[in-house]
Amino acid sequence: MRSRFVKPGMVRLALSEGNYIHIKRQLNVGEERRAYARCVKKMVVGEKAEIDPEQVGKTRIGEYILGWEGPGFVMPDGTPVEFSEAALMDLDSETFAEISNAIDAHEKAEQALRDAEKNVTGGEIASGQISPSVGS
Repeated sequence: MRSRFVKPGMVRLALSEGNYIHIKRQLNVGEERRAYARCVKKMVVGEKAEIDPEQVGKTRIGEYILGWEGPGFVMPDGTPVEFSEAALMDLDSETFAEISNAIDAHEKAEQALRDAEKNVTGGEIASGQISPSVGS
C-alpha cells in the first residue's frame, strides 16, 4: 500500500554549461498551494482569479529549488551566490527559462513514474465502505 504523504527527497538537475540546480523531488500540497496563492492578486468566488504576472513562475521555482551550483552561479570574484528569490530575479531571462523548463520536465517525469506505479498495482483506487448516515 502506498503512503499518501510526499516523501522528502532531493534531485540534482543538470543545466547548460556545467551548472546544476538541486530541487525537491516533489512538492507537497502545502507548497503547491503556497506557490499558487502567491501568484493570485485577487480571488472572488465565481470569478476568474486575477494573477500577478510578476509572481508567475517565480513562486513555483522558489518552492522547488533547494540550491544551485556551477560556474554560472558565482560572482565575478568566484564567490558562490546562494539561492534566494532575490538572486533568482537577478538571473538573465534565458537562465530563468532554462530552470523553469528543467523543473517542468522533472514534474512530467515524476508524474509518469507515479502513473506507471499505479498501473503496476492494477490501477484501481480502493474505496472504503461508505459510512451510513446518522439518520439510517
